[in-house]
Amino acid sequence: AARLHNNADGTDHGYRGNRFSVGTRLTLFDSYLFTGEVAKTSYNYTSPHSLAPNTATGAGFTFARKDDVTSVNLRVSRPVNDRVSVFAKFDYTRAQSNLLLFSYSQNVFGAGVVARF
Repeated sequence: AARLHNNADGTDHGYRGNRFSVGTRLTLFDSYLFTGEVAKTSYNYTSPHSLAPNTATGAGFTFARKDDVTSVNLRVSRPVNDRVSVFAKFDYTRAQSNLLLFSYSQNVFGAGVVARF
């Protein structure tokens, strides 16, 4: 668990937040390493967002942005020899915001080779 505090230049970027995450690391079949993590993060921005002007003041939204982000990260790796391993990974993100532009879902698949010198 973590408490987040971001003071940023520009009124759209400062926030306070909370994060809770849980993860695991398992060795499967003597040589496959599996890691996984699930995280839930809430962001409460500290100022009204300036993305689009509101009609009353022309200065932006009259409310601050609030986001809830859920992420899942999975990875499996296997050594090829003592200096090289291969991996495959999957990352999922779902962001829900009170400003529709900042709401999205994302799936990322990847694979690679790690060489140690």
